[in-house]
Amino acid sequence: MIKNAFSNSVKFLWAYSSLLGIMHGIFQVLQGPVRPPAVIIQAIGSPCQPEMVWHACFPAITVLPNMLISGMLAIILSVAILMGSLVQNNIQTKSWLYNLLFVSLLLVGGGFVPVFIGVITGLAVILSNNRTSQNNAFGRLIAKLWPWPLLMMALWLPGSWLLGHYFSEAMLSFSVILFVYFDLGLPVLGLLSAYGFDATRQGVD
Repeated sequence: MIKNAFSNSVKFLWAYSSLLGIMHGIFQVLQGPVRPPAVIIQAIGSPCQPEMVWHACFPAITVLPNMLISGMLAIILSVAILMGSLVQNNIQTKSWLYNLLFVSLLLVGGGFVPVFIGVITGLAVILSNNRTSQNNAFGRLIAKLWPWPLLMMALWLPGSWLLGHYFSEAMLSFSVILFVYFDLGLPVLGLLSAYGFDATRQGVD
């Protein structure tokens, strides 16, 4: 088994969020060099209607007056995050840099979910540096969940589009529940379970 579960979970979540950021950027680029209608945008342009699809047309924020440039910058930042998450070994020393990249990504249309996942992961790294591992009952219980939250996220990324294509009405009906579970809950659970897994392994060793 992988002993450093937390480190690998952090890398996975940063890579996962960067892929979502790339998707947001690509959809913006496809809209062309048009001016955003407002600061809050939909990365997927017309004919996509937010209230009619489960992904709400990928809502995002951009402070730039050009969708093409905004999308290109979102792709560049996301690729930088992806490459860094794949090659960086000492994540603790670079967590502040990733948080800065994700905040920048938020401002160029990288989307809310990718930035949420990226920032809470970076904050989890910072918090993990300031506390010792605790092999307690809660930690042992939640450690048993690892790595299933991450595996579910990996399946959800392509699977959600397939389900959305064939079961669009059902996905739209449960969109809030799916958002809370997959986009908010699983990343947090993945980090907690990985931290607990490492703590229990240290207790065994």
